[in-house]
Amino acid sequence: MGIWRVSTVERIAERDLPGGAIAAIDIVTTRAAWRRRRYQGVLIVEGSARDRAPIVATARGTSIGAVMGKLAPLLRNDSVLDWAVRRDSEISGRRRELVLEN
Repeated sequence: MGIWRVSTVERIAERDLPGGAIAAIDIVTTRAAWRRRRYQGVLIVEGSARDRAPIVATARGTSIGAVMGKLAPLLRNDSVLDWAVRRDSEISGRRRELVLEN
């Protein structure tokens, strides 16, 4: 029997920001033959200074609710999103993000 792995991406939440940017939480669901489902969420800000949406924070969990419990407060936090947008316009070529451990 072969080993298989399936991943899907779903936008769970988004919020409009001043200046036309959007903050969003995307969840990647991964299912493998030898494991139960795993969820990884990313909080991104689209429409910022660079072409690629910067990742503000990442979180992992055993359910979508667990991941949202970690990322949703950041999505609602104006200070965190403001920091991410300012940091993105100041830092070029480096990837920095908050990693929320289980």
